[in-house]
Order: sequence, then C-alpha cells, then structure tokens
Amino acid sequence: MIKSVLVVFLKLIGLCSEMLYRENYTNKVGVFMRSFFWRNTVFLLFLQLVAVIFVIAVSFALAYSEPSAYDNAKIELNRLIHDKKRSEYRHNWLKLSDDFYEIYRNNATLE
Repeated sequence: MIKSVLVVFLKLIGLCSEMLYRENYTNKVGVFMRSFFWRNTVFLLFLQLVAVIFVIAVSFALAYSEPSAYDNAKIELNRLIHDKKRSEYRHNWLKLSDDFYEIYRNNATLE
C-alpha cells in the first residue's frame, strides 16, 4: 500500500513539473519565468526526495513495530519455563493459558 501511494505521489509531482515545463517554455515567457521554472524544478525534486525518505522511514517503522500478542505470549512462556520460582505456582500457568486462549478467540476464523 505504501508503495502504491508513493508511486501516485511521484507521478503527481512528475505531472506538475511537466505542466510547469510546458507552461514556461512553450509560451516563451522570458528569462524570469525560466529561472522561476528552475527554482520550481529544484523544489519539486526536493519534494520527491522528502517523499522517498518519508516512505522509507514509515516502512522501517512498520517493519520494526512491536511484536504481536502471540509473540509476547511465547516470550512469556519461555520466561516462565526457565524461571524455577515462578513456574512452581499454578496461577502463573493459568494466566499464560488464558493469554493464549484470548489470542485464539480474537483470531479464530469462522469456517
């Protein structure tokens, strides 16, 4: 989804720069407008660079987001297995069992 948004954004910027090019050079509006076009081109290139950096940052943020509830429950299971003191008590195992059951209920698919 992020890739498609980036593609649309870059195409839109490309269309804007093409419209500026046609407007400024085909009408032969003079040196001032050519320099204005050059400044706009640099600005549009800067916007494209900012958009690419933003999409890369968002994709990294999504890739390294917090682990899912199932991953957290698995981590807690490993901690409970290796902790001799906590593993002796039944309520710790029941809580972990409830956590796994809650995950199952939230993610069960209707067949």
